[in-house]
Amino acid sequence: LMFVDWDDTLFPTTHFLERLRMPSPNPVAFAQTGRRRQVSCFSDSSGCSADLEADLPGCSKSADAPPAVQPEAELSRSTQARGSWTQEQEAMLKDWQDALQRFLMTACSLSNRCVILTLAAPGWVEACIDMYAPQLEEFLSHPNLKVVYAREVITKMPRWKKQGLADLSQDYSPAQLTRAKFEAMMRQAKAFYKKSQGQNFKNILSLGD
Repeated sequence: LMFVDWDDTLFPTTHFLERLRMPSPNPVAFAQTGRRRQVSCFSDSSGCSADLEADLPGCSKSADAPPAVQPEAELSRSTQARGSWTQEQEAMLKDWQDALQRFLMTACSLSNRCVILTLAAPGWVEACIDMYAPQLEEFLSHPNLKVVYAREVITKMPRWKKQGLADLSQDYSPAQLTRAKFEAMMRQAKAFYKKSQGQNFKNILSLGD
């Protein structure tokens, strides 16, 4: 079982969005229109810390919900963004895309389950792939590799519900976000090892956290 962080681990968030000032994907269109998919890799050849991640563009901490975005508008925006890349940016993106694909294929070949676990807003991973690596969208259709949003787990935690903390519009502390990610990991590990009778938690890798 392998856990991998997304922002500034698989996706160079800070470099793309802050240093190079490239456009930020909008996760809302993907979270609200059912375009969320499980991520996986294929067996053939065809193919940060909580306090930092909470401040990334894909994280929704504001009490004001972002405006709804129609999927067609978001797709058009992604297409326009891709058409504006410079040759240098296209070369850089290709290097990253190739590296990401190789990593995911290797991760899936070495583990029975690879989970991309993030504190970002639901839909963020899919939005990043759509804007920056649309040719890798095939990885979003296979059940072997999963995308898990730790913030969604918050709404399912009984203790937090009792304390009135199960509201995604809240501004959570770094400690609370760390706890949410830990809880998400525990749930995935229990579900994974439940399939094998008598198995306990072992051979678990976590990259980026």
